This record gives sequence, structure tokens and C-alpha cells, in this order.
Amino acid sequence: MEELKFSVDSALLSELGEKLVETVHVALVELVKNAYDADATLVEIAFLKETSGVYSIIIADNGIGMTLDEINKYWMKIATTNKVKNRQSGIYGRSKTGAKGIGRFCCRRLGTTLELETTARLESGDYQKTVVKFPWTKYSPGTDVTQIKCNGEVSTSKTGRTGTTLTISGATRDEWTERGFNFVKRQLTLLSANRGALRVGYSPDPGFNIKITADGESIETKDLREEIIESGWGTISGHVDSTGKAIYELDALRVGHKKTEGDRKFPELKGISFKVGIIPHVKEQLRNPKILSKKITNELLDEWSGIQIRLHGFRVFPYGEDDWLNIERDRSLSKSTFDSKNLLVIAKNLQIDKPGRAALHMLSNKSYFGQVELPDGIKGFEPKANREGFLANPAIDSLKEFVRYGIDWSTIYRAYFDQLETKNKTEKAHKEFTEVSGKESDSNAIVKTALNYIETEVENISRLIPSEKRQNFKKILSSVKTAHSAIISHETSSQEELRHLRLIASTSSLLLIFSHEVKSLLGMLESSRSIIKNIASRLQPKEKQVMLGVVESLEDSKQRFSELLGLTYLIGVDSKSAKEERLAIKEHISRATKCFDLIKTRYTIEISGIEEIPMNILVGPLLEAELFALLLNLLSNSIKSVIASGATHKKIHFEVIKEAKGTTLRVLDNGVGLSKANFEEAFIPFVSDPDKKLYSGLTSNLNPEDRGILGTGSGLGLTIVRDILKLRGGKIEFKTPRSGWKAQIEVSLP
Repeated sequence: MEELKFSVDSALLSELGEKLVETVHVALVELVKNAYDADATLVEIAFLKETSGVYSIIIADNGIGMTLDEINKYWMKIATTNKVKNRQSGIYGRSKTGAKGIGRFCCRRLGTTLELETTARLESGDYQKTVVKFPWTKYSPGTDVTQIKCNGEVSTSKTGRTGTTLTISGATRDEWTERGFNFVKRQLTLLSANRGALRVGYSPDPGFNIKITADGESIETKDLREEIIESGWGTISGHVDSTGKAIYELDALRVGHKKTEGDRKFPELKGISFKVGIIPHVKEQLRNPKILSKKITNELLDEWSGIQIRLHGFRVFPYGEDDWLNIERDRSLSKSTFDSKNLLVIAKNLQIDKPGRAALHMLSNKSYFGQVELPDGIKGFEPKANREGFLANPAIDSLKEFVRYGIDWSTIYRAYFDQLETKNKTEKAHKEFTEVSGKESDSNAIVKTALNYIETEVENISRLIPSEKRQNFKKILSSVKTAHSAIISHETSSQEELRHLRLIASTSSLLLIFSHEVKSLLGMLESSRSIIKNIASRLQPKEKQVMLGVVESLEDSKQRFSELLGLTYLIGVDSKSAKEERLAIKEHISRATKCFDLIKTRYTIEISGIEEIPMNILVGPLLEAELFALLLNLLSNSIKSVIASGATHKKIHFEVIKEAKGTTLRVLDNGVGLSKANFEEAFIPFVSDPDKKLYSGLTSNLNPEDRGILGTGSGLGLTIVRDILKLRGGKIEFKTPRSGWKAQIEVSLP
């Protein structure tokens, strides 16, 4: 029997290098990502001009490096699955960016030869240095990759520094453009934004800095994080001088450079400084869109935003991940005024409309990106024993006041900027309309004026049309008048709907604050559980059993709260960055049902059918928050209906049927029901009880303290659900219920 085996032609490397990677800029990004995956904190990229006119590109990092064994196993193996099997880096727990095992062949795209120099620490504690040269010109089509040898040298020493250096020779500058370098910076922005992350089970990540230099080119970037801070709408910085005076500076789009002093001194904070980028989710409001694209901004703020605190150069957790400056708290409460009278004076001097409401222009906590630096020797900032935050101290309160004053001051200029933008847009639109129509109008009545103008113009045109065709044109005129009425009616309705949505948005923010506070209480609950368990171990068997029962009850309560709080992550201020995906319908119905466990038990409501739903039925793509909004609204309506009915046996039933064109979700209940005449009325905004029997029944059968769980009915729930489904190509409708049920609603999911 003949044994056959594959060989690999060198042409494959060309496919993986030059052809798969379209530009040198993409190739460079891929190599820098390898340094990130190797837990490097710094990578330096240098372009050095050689005497022959070509360039050498040096990419040096201080990561963990590779041993000779690792080079043979991973670097020398094409399409290795190492990064697929090990998705987190070993030291800092970073999510690895590579997966296909072909990134190193980007070196071929950048030059003709490569020298790999890497140093790693062995288990013995010694440092092993390996140098390998790769002559890419030898890997020509027609040669077998496995037969070409690469010369390498290995040495071991007791001292050294880990890291990897790639020296690529034979590069040209023809393809390297300013636009290309901006692409590189944008792609590396997310990596460099990683400063001071802490992942469970790993060491604190000090961050990833990138430095790019080129002979004769002004492309040096020592820390891309600094460029990120300077690229947003504005940069607010502050410091406390030697006299304790707080000095603040702001550089912002259309506002320019501003400087002010705080309204009180902070002698205990001498030497402290902060620098924060103000980055809204609006591309037109970025000072340097070459660094921050809209996509990068959304991803960046979702993962790395917040104002951190750094002591001795190291981040102090959890500051930056929490709302330590109470920004979200004040936003959720719609706090309109600042505590400082001095800030009100500044707002009035800027002639801001309603200066007493300038605080409403504050951006979300996720739109602030930066850090506070505490100098060596600062007193009053003693870390807790578990290294999570500082011990309570007046200095902490002073720090919050110092930084928050700067944020509040910059918010006044946000209000000023927003006012300028609104005014400019309104004036531009008004001017264009005036030029076209020749009519002056009050800006507050521009919609009505524009509609009247259109109607008048159509009437004028009708008079110019020959009499034999005028009859047909009268139909057009009638349609215009109908459209006029519809638009005015829609505008009035939209204003009312906007008012309701503002209330909903405010409630969502309050829920997030509630979630944050309850999480703190859960931590205390866990501590109490541990103490009781410890005490129980020293009691007699009978008393011990009682105490262990209490411990078990506390654990059940903690688990229940944790599951409910797990849903609050969906109510974020940055939902634009959420991703559409395929979702398991059974899992999400189960989680939605758990939200009502308390009321389900209290009113003995039987919810059936969930266990019969197949695990493998996926719906979507859609946002997870959209699916939960749909399920929670349907469940809430059914629960209210069965309680309002006063029935002894309250039942709700789920059915999910996988069909060729999608998935059908059916929800049935034995509540008060809905008359067929009102099947469509139920979806009209603000119509919450078309049959006029739901809320009268709830008044009789629902405990007052439970109204907060189910709500009083805004009349928007089913409207929101229908809008979501319409956007995703689905639909929702009431059906005549089958025998044994009072209501049946069917949802067609994509």
C-alpha cells in the first residue's frame, strides 16, 4: 500500500500574505494585534530609511515573547488553532484578536525579509532568546514550504526582558499615506484605550500603548489614548495648584479655549489633576473624525469609557466603571440646576436659554473618557484592604467635588454649543424655506406655515391648468389638504408620545441606579450569610439546623435578585452599540417569566408550555433588548388580565412553532379577554384598555403594592411591540381564542 501525504507550495504564503491582506496598513495592524495578544503594554513601530532608499520596519513589544518550543508549535505552523483554544491572554485576560493563525504572514506584505527576535521566560526562571531569519524570496511558487530552512540561534541567560521584535527589510514608502496612517490609528484605538482593566482571575491590565515614528514624517503617537481624549467634542482638564486653587480648562468644538477657576479652594488636593475627553455619539461633533469613526466611537465608549482614578501610575478600581461622580444619578432625576451659584452666573453670562436648566445638557457617564491622576505622597487616599476603592475620608468627597465641578462647567458649554447648533440648523432651514416660498414666518409655526404654503401653491397651479383637466387636479388638491390635516395631527400626537417616552427614559435610568444600589446590598447579604454560616458551625445540632436554614434562604434570595438584576444591563444609555443576533426563544421566555416570579406566586398564576419549547429554536436577527421588550409586554398584559378576571385558576400558556418562513409565538390566557371588535384598537398608542374592563378588574383584585410591578398602563406597550416586529419583518395580532381560553395573541418572529 502506498502512503500519500499533502505538501504545501510556497504560493500559499503569497495568498495568505499579499493577496489576503489588501494593504500594508491592514498588515501592520494585524502584527500590532499580535503584540496585544501577547500581553504587551507597549509596542513601538519605527520606519528607518536605509542607504538603498528602501525602508526597514521595526515592530517591538514588551509582551511575554515565545520560547523555541512555542515558535516551532505555533509560529512555524500555518493556520494554528492555538488562539481559538486559548481565547484569553495568560496575564491580563485580554480577549485575543487573532484566530486564524495567519497574521504573521502579513510580514510578507510589508517587506522581502523578516528577522524575528523574541525572548521568553522559561519555567526555570532563565530567559531564552531566539533569533530566526525568514528570507521570503526563497518561498517562491513551485517550492515546498516544508523543505525551506530558516536559520535560527538560541541562547539562555539568567537575566533579560521578555518581548518580541520583528525587523522587516525591503519595505517601500510608496503605499504609506497619511490616510493610511489614520486608518492604522483608528484600528488600534480600541487596543490603546485599554488602560487599567481588571478581569476576574487575572492581573490588573495596565494598558496598551502604541508609539509610531518615521524618519522625516510627523506621525509620532506616544499614546493613542491621549489622541482619543483630544478627538472628541471637547477636552476638559483641571488641576489644583500649590495654593489649593482649582483651575479648569476646556477646548471644545465651536467653543474654543476656555479657562476658569473653581468657586472654592482644595488645599488637601494639591497636585491632583485630571484630563477627560467629552465624546458624544455623533460623528459631526468630533474634532478629529480621522481617529474616531462612528463605529469605533460606539465600541470604545461601550467598553472603555468612564473617568478612572490612578494612584502611583496604577488604576484604582472600581472608579470609572461605576457612577462615582453621580452623573447618571443626576441625569435620571432630570436634575436641571447645578449646586454652584457661580455656574449659574456663567450660564446667564453666556445668554443660554433657560440657564437654570443647563444641567439637562449633561451627557451620559459613558461619554466621558479619561482619568484623575493622584500624585505620589498625596494624603487621605488610602486603598481598602481588598484594593477596591479608597477608605471613606473627607479627601474623597473633596475629589468628587473638584472633578464634578469641571464636568458641570463643561456642561454649560455643551448647552451653549447645543443652542448654537439648534439655532444654526433652524436658521438655515428657515432661510431656505423663505427663499423658496418668499414668505416670512414665525419659527415656532414653521411646520404649519410650510404646509399652508404647499396647499396655496397647489391651488394656484390648479388655476393655470386647462378647464378640461382641472377636475382631475381637484382630486390632487383634496389629497394635499388631507395630507395637511394628517401631518398636523401626527405632529400633535408625536409631541404627546415624546412626553411619554421621556418619562420612560427617566424610569429606565432610575432602574439602573436602583440596580447599582441593590448590587451593593447583595454584597452585604453575602457577608451576612458567611457570618451566620460561621456562627452555625459552633452551635448544637438543632440550633445549627435552624441557622443553616436561614443561610439557605439568604442564598435563594440572593440568587433571585441576581437573576432579576441581570436584565437591567439591557436598559443602557448606549443601545446604539448593541448588536443584532440570533437568540434562543426558550431561554429568553424563561428569563422573562422569572421577572414575575414574585407576583406569579402571590396570585397563584400557572404559566405552562415553556418546558415543551425546543431548545434549538432561534429567532432573529434582532436586539436582545427588543426580544425582552416583546416578551415582558406580553407577559405583563396576560398577568394583568388573569388577575383582573378574579378566576380561581389563573393560567397563561406559551407555544412556539418553527415554520418554514419563521417562528410563531402564541400566548394564551384565561383572563378577562378582548372583544374581536377591539383586536386592532389594542395596538393604538395610549389606548390601554379598549374594552374598559381590565383596569376596573385590577382595582378590585390587585394589591396596591403590586401596581408598581405591573404598571398602570401607558397604552404604549403593544404599540412598541408592533413597531419592533414591523422593523424586523414580523407581525403581531390577536386571534379568536380556542376553546378553554379567553385571549390568544400570535407573534410572527423573523
